[in-house]
Formats: sequence, C-alpha cells, structure tokens
Amino acid sequence: MTDQGLKYYMKSVRNWLRQWFQFDYYAQNLGFIFFLTALALVYIWNRHQAESRTLKINKLQQELTEVNWQYTTLKSELNQKSMESEVIKKVQPLGLRVLSSPPEIIIEHAK
Repeated sequence: MTDQGLKYYMKSVRNWLRQWFQFDYYAQNLGFIFFLTALALVYIWNRHQAESRTLKINKLQQELTEVNWQYTTLKSELNQKSMESEVIKKVQPLGLRVLSSPPEIIIEHAK
C-alpha cells in the first residue's frame, strides 16, 4: 500500500470510528445500554449460582455415599457382634455362662 493510500485508509477508519462513537447516539440509548449491562450481570450471577449449587450437590452426594458406607459397615459389625456365639465369648471372662436348664418360675403365695 502506498503512503497516500495508507493515509486515505486511516482517514476513512477515523471517520467511521467518529460516526460510530458519537456521544449523542449513546446518550439517546443510555437506558438500553444500562438494561443490557444489568441483564449481562444477572446472567453472570445466575450462572455462578448454578455452578455453586452443582458443586455443593456433588459434595453432598459424595458425603452421603461415605455415610452410607459407614452405616453398612457398622450394621455388619453389629450383626456380627450380636451373634450368640460372639456374645458367649464376650461374657465368659465375667463368669457368665449359658443356662443348661430352663429358668425356674418363682410364684409368691398371698398371705
């Protein structure tokens, strides 16, 4: 591009920018510009809230899974420890033993 062609091109770009960025145009549409800005901010805030909630839900689901595993483990251990043979093993050091005969019923006579 020649020097004169470059000057003409820059002049036309400058004129176009002046026409595009006229203060009167923006002053007339200032309300609409504020509306679009507010709409963009609400969109960004909404997106942020949705992502935050999604992350929180995922975290809570992971915690729920871990608690469910703990529940299953504890339930299994309780079932194992409450078996009769395990209870007998635990109470033998205390001197307790399984009855070989059925319990006796004591009846009190009225006087």
